[in-house]
Amino acid sequence: MLCEKCGKKSAVVRLTKIVNNKKSVMNLCADCAEDVQSSVTPPMLDGFGSLLSGLAGLDNLWVTSQNSQPAKNVKACPVCKSTIKTINQTGKLGCSECYATFIDELRPLLRKIHGNAVHLGASPYADGENIAEPDDEKIEVGAKRSAEKIQTENVQKELSEIDKLRNEMQVAIANEEFEKAAELRDKIKELEKEGGENE
Repeated sequence: MLCEKCGKKSAVVRLTKIVNNKKSVMNLCADCAEDVQSSVTPPMLDGFGSLLSGLAGLDNLWVTSQNSQPAKNVKACPVCKSTIKTINQTGKLGCSECYATFIDELRPLLRKIHGNAVHLGASPYADGENIAEPDDEKIEVGAKRSAEKIQTENVQKELSEIDKLRNEMQVAIANEEFEKAAELRDKIKELEKEGGENE
């Protein structure tokens, strides 16, 4: 069977495309299939890209190539020209500048995935000095960071406990267990009050 696009070479790829519930099939040679692939690519079906796409609510059948020019009113990275749409579809940032360009769009997504938009774990000394023998100033800074980290972890535990209680309250309301829901509401208010006093 010959390629349906060029009509010269033997067809080795079958391209099936569904648009508006209409199925079209093309048999293409390797070169023509490569040309078609460069203009239209299927979405990632596994890995981090599908996770981000799923969280962002994207369920497109076809994704346009990242090489296409973004519309003039769409925000794009000044370095790599990626848009938030291409980032959501591929699950990858185009370059390091994308973090700064799309910070407002990425924060909610990072919170959804990781529970927070900033790193809360341990970090090495920035200047690369010998970690085994820190000076007194670094010990004070480390102690301050540890105290801040503990306080942040306590706030997160309180928030997760509040979220857990809110979910339990919603279940109790759905099951028409209003007394239990009232008790849970009171516990939530108590935890929120304690959280406000700690700050």
